[in-house]
Amino acid sequence: GLDDLRAHGLNSIGVARAMMGDRGGLVDLERSIVISRELNSAGVVRGYNNLASTLVALGDLQRAFDVYADARREAQRFGLGAPLRWLHAAQADEHYWCGRWDEVVELVADLIAQAESGSRHVREVDARIVRALIRLARGDATGAEQDSARALDFARQAEDPQILFPALAAR
Repeated sequence: GLDDLRAHGLNSIGVARAMMGDRGGLVDLERSIVISRELNSAGVVRGYNNLASTLVALGDLQRAFDVYADARREAQRFGLGAPLRWLHAAQADEHYWCGRWDEVVELVADLIAQAESGSRHVREVDARIVRALIRLARGDATGAEQDSARALDFARQAEDPQILFPALAAR
């Protein structure tokens, strides 16, 4: 009778299992999504996001992109601003990997502008990293250096290895 809790638990367990090499974790994540959808719960956004990010880690990018689109659609349906910002940063990664760099620059410019106006968010690190990579590839070493430095400064303040390690690698 605790289906919200069950969906949440399956979500967390699914990510852990999949990241440890047990593809049964993907089944757990999918079950979490089904339960959340049946409950009409906003928890479905977390389920889709975690399934998509796990698929990225496993290299199944096209399926991950499709699942991220589902997550964005559900976040919009539920009116969830913070998850939408998170998911827009993930969309920037998708555009980057697909070679749609102009779209990346446009998308991250908005995320970075929000951060610079005082609305900081952990995905600012991702936005700055991907923009730094594009700037470097386009010959703008100064801009790349500035973005990677800002990303690393923020990541160090956040004290979260999940964002610190990519910021260190980019720097």
